[in-house]
Amino acid sequence: MKKIKAHTDRKKGNLSINELKRLYHETIKGKITISVLALVIISLTVLGIVTSVLNNHSTNSTLERNMKATARVASERVEWEMTSYRNLAADLGLMTRLSREDVPLEEKQEMDYAQRCHVEYTENLRKKLKKHLQNVPES
Repeated sequence: MKKIKAHTDRKKGNLSINELKRLYHETIKGKITISVLALVIISLTVLGIVTSVLNNHSTNSTLERNMKATARVASERVEWEMTSYRNLAADLGLMTRLSREDVPLEEKQEMDYAQRCHVEYTENLRKKLKKHLQNVPES
């Protein structure tokens, strides 16, 4: 009689939580359902953890690689700037006309501008030559 009542109550949806647990633990359908749900939940949890760890590792390695490249480019740029200023200062120091007081300030500024243009032109030629030499196949 109790099974008939549980069966009719199950159709109506009026079962308590304890009765539902008992029904799922006693029937084959319930045992299979619980097993499948447990398998799915455990599998998805493990998959989520593994995915998070791999994603974190990939992000960190990409960040490290990009930061190394950025630091290398920045250091090359700083080195180039410092070399340019050193060369400019050395070239300007060799020009005796800049230290003479009878040369007007405008002429000194024009010489400074011409010297800077010359340095930039020389550096651009050096870069083009370096790029060309990198593209030439080795024999």
